[in-house]
Amino acid sequence: MKIITSKPKIIWKAKTFLGEGVLWVPSLKKIYFFDIKKKKIFILNPLTKKKIIIKINKEIGFLAHIKKNIFILGLKDELRFINLRSKKIIKSINVEKKKINNRVNDGKIDPVGRLWFGTMDNLERNIKTGSLYCLDKKLGLKKIDSDYVITNGPAFVNKNFFATC
Repeated sequence: MKIITSKPKIIWKAKTFLGEGVLWVPSLKKIYFFDIKKKKIFILNPLTKKKIIIKINKEIGFLAHIKKNIFILGLKDELRFINLRSKKIIKSINVEKKKINNRVNDGKIDPVGRLWFGTMDNLERNIKTGSLYCLDKKLGLKKIDSDYVITNGPAFVNKNFFATC
């Protein structure tokens, strides 16, 4: 049996400084990713090859799709609900305003619709100032745990996982 492999192909030389968070949104048929430090969101339509760059005013820790063109951004010190097509901000929720050296880092929506995300020291000094948070479907924000150096890569086993939030 012969194993068929493919070679990776560069589809966008975006020249990011700290590029992360690749997200495919099937309903929009677009690929999204961002540069944390350059505060930019990159959008690629692989069918038309159209590329869009959106500048944001704060560092980006994650990008999650809600519906249609509505996304939630984990920014330096806030969760921002935004229509990325119109760039209209729908809602903003403050996160750790008093921890000026922290930033939101990495977040995902679980199978039952809750957002799990963390915070970390933005200067990456290996100190435990980070926390794990959950935003429920009614937009109630709850700190779940603390004393993290870096909260990274939330993952979920299945929709039967019902952690307290």
